[in-house]
Amino acid sequence: MALLTTSSALAQRTITYNSSSGLSTGICNVFNLATPAKVNDIIHYPVSGGARFNGSAVILEAQAGNTSASNLGTAYALKVGFKAGRKYTLAVTASKISDDPVSSPHLIFSVRTSLPAPNETQPTSCGPVGADRWSMLLNDVVGAAYISSATASNYPLTEWTASEDLDYLFVLATQGSSTKSTQVLINKISITETIPPVFSLTPASIALACGDTSARTFTVNNLGGIPNVTAYEWDLGSASNGWLHQGGPAPATLTTSEPSLTLTPNCGAAQSGIAVSVKAGSTTHGPYRSSVANSGYPTMAITGPDILCAATPQEYRVTGLPCGASVVWNSSNPTLATATTHGNNTGTLARGPQIGDVDLTATISGACGTSTLTKRVRSGPYSLTRPYGTLTFETNAGSYRTVELVTGTDFYGWTYGTNGLLLRASVTSPGIGGYWLLGEPTGSSAEVLSFETTDVGRTAIVRFNPFAPGDKVVHMTFYTTANGCSSGGANSHWLFYRGSSGLAPTGASTPR
Repeated sequence: MALLTTSSALAQRTITYNSSSGLSTGICNVFNLATPAKVNDIIHYPVSGGARFNGSAVILEAQAGNTSASNLGTAYALKVGFKAGRKYTLAVTASKISDDPVSSPHLIFSVRTSLPAPNETQPTSCGPVGADRWSMLLNDVVGAAYISSATASNYPLTEWTASEDLDYLFVLATQGSSTKSTQVLINKISITETIPPVFSLTPASIALACGDTSARTFTVNNLGGIPNVTAYEWDLGSASNGWLHQGGPAPATLTTSEPSLTLTPNCGAAQSGIAVSVKAGSTTHGPYRSSVANSGYPTMAITGPDILCAATPQEYRVTGLPCGASVVWNSSNPTLATATTHGNNTGTLARGPQIGDVDLTATISGACGTSTLTKRVRSGPYSLTRPYGTLTFETNAGSYRTVELVTGTDFYGWTYGTNGLLLRASVTSPGIGGYWLLGEPTGSSAEVLSFETTDVGRTAIVRFNPFAPGDKVVHMTFYTTANGCSSGGANSHWLFYRGSSGLAPTGASTPR
C-alpha cells in the first residue's frame, strides 16, 4: 500500500499470521519445507531451531541460560529486500506464554545480505537451540523489544537506515525465564519504508504582503528522473483563489504540459495555496504543495527631503506602495510647513513662516486597510537655540558636574588639584556642524594649560593651569559651518571659575 505525501511516499508491507497464511499447525518446524513458505508474498526460511504455528501466531521458544548450550533461542528469516539509503520502521504485534510470569523474552530483529550456512545455525531442528547457533544474528540489529504482556500488543521499533542493499530480515527470540521455557507468539510484523520523493514543487512556501502583484512561478522538479510525464494537474482550491493566470482570473484547476506555472496575485485579494499532481504513464504522483502566507501591508517608507530651506514646495512619495492604494498627506503644524495631497499618490510640503520640526504624515488606504507613515522634517535652518549642548566641568579632583551649555557668561566656583581642572563643552544640537576656537593663550605660564577639540570640532576640551593663581577666565567661540541650509555664524562663551591662590610648583616638577 502506498501512502503519498507532499515530500515522500510510505510503502508499508504487513505480514499477518492467521488461518489464511497457508502454514501448517502439525509440524515442529513450520518453515522447514522443500518449497519455502510464503506469507503475504514474503518468503520465509528456518534459521535457528524450529518455529511452530498455532493457527493465529508463529511461536518462538526461548530460555535464558548461563552457558551457550543452555541459553536457548529460536529464529527465522523473511526475504524482504531493503534498499541502501532508505529509511525503515518495524513494528511487531506479539505476546508471551510462560510459567514464569515475571520473565520477558527478548525479540530481536537484524538484517543481512544472505542466509547463514545451515551448518552454523541448525535450521532443521525442532524447538529452540543453543546460543552458538544464533549468536551471529546479534550483529546488525535494527530493532528489539521485550515482550512483557500475555495479551497480543503492538511494539513499534526505532526507525533505521539501510547502509547497503539487504535481502533478509531475521526474527530471533531469546532470554525469558532461566528455569522454564518461554514462548513468544508473533501475530503480525509491519515494515514501513520511507521512499524519497520522485517529484517536488518549488517554492515550497511563499509569503505575500497585501497588494503585492509580482508574478510568481511554481515549478515541478523531477527528482527521480521519471520518464513519460504527460501532464501536470494544478489545483488552486477554488475559483476564488486570488490568482490571475494569463491576464484573467485563474480557474480552480488547470492542466499544463510544462512543469512550471506562472501566476500573478490579484490586487487586494488573499491567495490560496497551490497543489500539483504529476501524470507519468498510468501513474499519478503527488499531490505536491506550496503554501501561501498572506500578511498586511508591505514595508513602506516616505522619501523626500529632511529639511525645507527654500519656499519652493518639496515633493514626497511613499515607496513600496501596494496596488490600489491612495495616500493623503498632512502636516502636524501648518505654521511650520503646509502639506498638499496630489492625485498621483505624491505630496508636497511647503515651508511656513516659522522655524522648527514638523511631522509629515502619509495615510494609506485601500483594499488592504488603512496604515500611516510619519517622517520628521525640519522647516528652516537649524540654529543654536537652547538647549543646544552640554558643559561638563570638574568640581574637584575626579568629581564632575554637567549642565546646559548656553551663550553669555557662566560662573562656577571651583576648587582644583595639581592636575588642573578639566572642562568639556559639547554642541549636541542636530543639524549643526562647526568647530571651537580658543581666544586665550595656552601653556605652563598661561591660565589655560591645554586646549583640544574632538567630534569633528563640536567638542572642546580645556584644562586650566593649576599653578596660575586666582580666579581665571576663558573665552571660546563656536563657529557654525553648516546648519542644514547654509553656513556661517558664531557663538561666543565667556567661562569663569573662582579658585584659591595658585599652587606653587616644587622642585623640577612639571605641571600636568
